[in-house]
Amino acid sequence: MRIVSHRKLKEFYETKGYEDSRIALERWYDIAEKAEWKNLSDIKVDFLSVDYHGSFI
Repeated sequence: MRIVSHRKLKEFYETKGYEDSRIALERWYDIAEKAEWKNLSDIKVDFLSVDYHGSFI
């Protein structure tokens, strides 16, 4: 998976009040960066609660 901006994740979890999201976001980043997901079922292997929302072109 191509992640456009790791910097935006860091900006978010470095914002006052959101510091506790750092571990979860960095874990997601590490998994997503290495992933070769092709469809929603592939993503659900790593994240059981994921659901489809909109589309990206």
